[in-house]
Amino acid sequence: MNDIPFDARSMTFLDPRHGWIYAQTTDRHTFSIFRYVPAGTSDVHTDATVATPDLRAYPNPSSGDVKLTFTLPQAAPVRAEVYDVLGEKVSTLADGEVLGSGGHHLEWHPKNAAAGVYHVVLRAGNTNAVLRVDYIK
Repeated sequence: MNDIPFDARSMTFLDPRHGWIYAQTTDRHTFSIFRYVPAGTSDVHTDATVATPDLRAYPNPSSGDVKLTFTLPQAAPVRAEVYDVLGEKVSTLADGEVLGSGGHHLEWHPKNAAAGVYHVVLRAGNTNAVLRVDYIK
Protein backbone atom coordinates (compact mmCIF):
# COMPACT_ATOMS: atom_id res chain seq x y z
CA MET A 1 0.00 0.00 0.00
CA ASN A 2 2.93 2.33 -0.57
CA ASP A 3 1.09 3.87 -3.54
CA ILE A 4 -1.30 5.84 -1.30
CA PRO A 5 -0.92 9.52 -2.28
CA PHE A 6 -1.03 10.84 1.32
CA ASP A 7 0.19 10.03 4.83
CA ALA A 8 -2.58 7.80 6.13
CA ARG A 9 -3.25 7.71 9.87
CA SER A 10 -5.85 4.96 9.62
CA MET A 11 -7.60 3.00 6.91
CA THR A 12 -10.78 0.96 7.01
CA PHE A 13 -12.12 -1.32 4.28
CA LEU A 14 -15.69 -0.23 3.60
CA ASP A 15 -16.35 -2.98 1.12
CA PRO A 16 -13.56 -5.59 1.14
CA ARG A 17 -15.10 -7.57 -1.74
CA HIS A 18 -14.73 -4.61 -4.09
CA GLY A 19 -11.72 -2.88 -2.51
CA TRP A 20 -13.33 0.36 -1.27
CA ILE A 21 -11.16 1.93 1.43
CA TYR A 22 -11.83 4.85 3.76
CA ALA A 23 -8.69 6.62 4.98
CA GLN A 24 -8.09 9.35 7.53
CA THR A 25 -4.93 11.41 7.13
CA THR A 26 -2.51 12.21 9.93
CA ASP A 27 -3.93 15.72 10.29
CA ARG A 28 -7.25 14.05 11.33
CA HIS A 29 -9.24 16.46 9.17
CA THR A 30 -8.88 15.08 5.66
CA PHE A 31 -10.76 11.96 4.62
CA SER A 32 -10.64 10.03 1.39
CA ILE A 33 -12.50 7.16 -0.17
CA PHE A 34 -10.69 5.26 -2.86
CA ARG A 35 -10.69 1.90 -4.53
CA TYR A 36 -7.69 -0.37 -4.12
CA VAL A 37 -6.92 -2.44 -7.21
CA PRO A 38 -3.90 -4.75 -6.86
CA ALA A 39 -1.11 -4.19 -9.39
CA GLY A 40 -1.38 -6.37 -12.46
CA THR A 41 -5.15 -6.68 -12.37
CA SER A 42 -7.64 -5.11 -14.72
CA ASP A 43 -10.50 -4.99 -12.23
CA VAL A 44 -11.31 -1.33 -12.82
CA HIS A 45 -14.94 -0.38 -13.40
CA THR A 46 -16.04 2.81 -15.09
CA ASP A 47 -18.79 3.24 -12.48
CA ALA A 48 -16.21 3.61 -9.69
CA THR A 49 -16.46 7.40 -9.72
CA VAL A 50 -16.53 8.75 -6.18
CA ALA A 51 -18.27 12.03 -5.46
CA THR A 52 -19.17 13.44 -2.08
CA PRO A 53 -22.75 14.51 -1.40
CA ASP A 54 -23.24 17.25 1.18
CA LEU A 55 -23.54 14.94 4.23
CA ARG A 56 -23.86 16.74 7.57
CA ALA A 57 -24.59 15.68 11.14
CA TYR A 58 -25.94 17.71 14.03
CA PRO A 59 -25.35 17.98 16.81
CA ASN A 60 -21.79 16.78 16.46
CA PRO A 61 -20.47 15.89 18.97
CA SER A 62 -23.68 14.46 20.36
CA SER A 63 -24.87 12.88 23.58
CA GLY A 64 -28.18 11.82 22.06
CA ASP A 65 -29.82 11.28 18.67
CA VAL A 66 -27.89 12.46 15.63
CA LYS A 67 -29.70 14.04 12.68
CA LEU A 68 -28.07 13.49 9.29
CA THR A 69 -28.86 15.56 6.23
CA PHE A 70 -27.70 15.06 2.65
CA THR A 71 -28.59 16.14 -0.87
CA LEU A 72 -28.91 13.87 -3.90
CA PRO A 73 -28.45 15.31 -7.40
CA GLN A 74 -30.77 12.61 -8.80
CA ALA A 75 -32.90 9.72 -7.57
CA ALA A 76 -30.79 6.80 -6.33
CA PRO A 77 -30.90 3.79 -4.02
CA VAL A 78 -29.46 4.89 -0.67
CA ARG A 79 -27.55 2.80 1.85
CA ALA A 80 -26.38 4.45 5.08
CA GLU A 81 -24.51 2.63 7.82
CA VAL A 82 -22.71 3.59 11.01
CA TYR A 83 -19.33 2.00 11.83
CA ASP A 84 -17.18 2.15 14.94
CA VAL A 85 -13.44 2.84 14.78
CA LEU A 86 -12.72 -0.88 14.40
CA GLY A 87 -14.78 -1.00 11.22
CA GLU A 88 -17.64 -2.93 12.83
CA LYS A 89 -21.10 -1.98 11.60
CA VAL A 90 -23.21 -0.78 14.54
CA SER A 91 -26.32 0.44 12.73
CA THR A 92 -28.05 0.50 9.35
CA LEU A 93 -29.96 3.75 8.73
CA ALA A 94 -31.06 3.14 5.13
CA ASP A 95 -30.99 -0.17 3.30
CA GLY A 96 -31.30 0.50 -0.42
CA GLU A 97 -34.49 2.55 -0.52
CA VAL A 98 -34.71 4.70 -3.65
CA LEU A 99 -34.85 8.38 -2.70
CA GLY A 100 -35.59 11.23 -5.10
CA SER A 101 -33.34 14.15 -5.92
CA GLY A 102 -33.06 16.91 -3.35
CA GLY A 103 -32.59 17.13 0.40
CA HIS A 104 -33.12 14.20 2.76
CA HIS A 105 -32.60 13.38 6.40
CA LEU A 106 -31.94 10.32 8.53
CA GLU A 107 -31.52 9.83 12.27
CA TRP A 108 -29.11 7.70 14.23
CA HIS A 109 -30.24 6.68 17.72
CA PRO A 110 -27.01 5.62 19.47
CA LYS A 111 -28.53 4.96 22.91
CA ASN A 112 -26.82 1.53 23.26
CA ALA A 113 -23.53 2.65 21.72
CA ALA A 114 -20.37 3.26 23.70
CA ALA A 115 -18.97 6.78 23.78
CA GLY A 116 -16.43 7.27 20.99
CA VAL A 117 -15.81 8.03 17.34
CA TYR A 118 -18.14 6.64 14.68
CA HIS A 119 -18.28 7.00 10.89
CA VAL A 120 -21.46 7.32 8.90
CA VAL A 121 -21.01 5.83 5.42
CA LEU A 122 -23.57 6.96 2.85
CA ARG A 123 -23.76 5.27 -0.55
CA ALA A 124 -26.21 6.67 -3.08
CA GLY A 125 -25.95 5.33 -6.61
CA ASN A 126 -22.31 5.86 -7.53
CA THR A 127 -21.73 8.59 -4.93
CA ASN A 128 -20.23 7.98 -1.52
CA ALA A 129 -19.66 10.06 1.59
CA VAL A 130 -18.13 9.36 4.98
CA LEU A 131 -18.70 11.58 7.99
CA ARG A 132 -17.09 11.37 11.42
CA VAL A 133 -19.52 11.60 14.34
CA ASP A 134 -18.36 11.92 17.96
CA TYR A 135 -20.72 10.33 20.48
CA ILE A 136 -20.35 11.36 24.09
CA LYS A 137 -22.37 10.14 27.06
